[in-house]
Amino acid sequence: MSDAPESDRATVVRRLFEARGAGDVEAALECVTQDVLIDCSRRMLDPGIFRGHEGLRQLVSGLGSAWARQELEPLELIESGECIVAPVRITSTGRSSGITRSAQAAWAFHFAEGRIDRCAVFQTKDDALAEAAGEAARG
Repeated sequence: MSDAPESDRATVVRRLFEARGAGDVEAALECVTQDVLIDCSRRMLDPGIFRGHEGLRQLVSGLGSAWARQELEPLELIESGECIVAPVRITSTGRSSGITRSAQAAWAFHFAEGRIDRCAVFQTKDDALAEAAGEAARG
């Protein structure tokens, strides 16, 4: 593990995960721009695209309705150009069934003015890294 200080972008992503874990939507909103785009279209369950602060609220509310408990654990925060890629372990307990399941995904975070302005959810870390590399090539 590196002793290098965490970048400002990585700190914002970490704060977002901490806010989500604490159920603090207002703290999560402080980490994103007003017009944030959250692309969950590649998810296996309930794919969708959410826009702005209201979209983030809808996403969190929908997850709260589906799951009795959900924990998101970022396994690492990878700097990739101006992006942060976060492979994540997701542990969810069904609201009706009570069954707990674990899965992994990876999120690619893009930034504007020090906040997250786009987040895309992928099934694999390699796919998220490819998205981040494509952004660097376009940028």
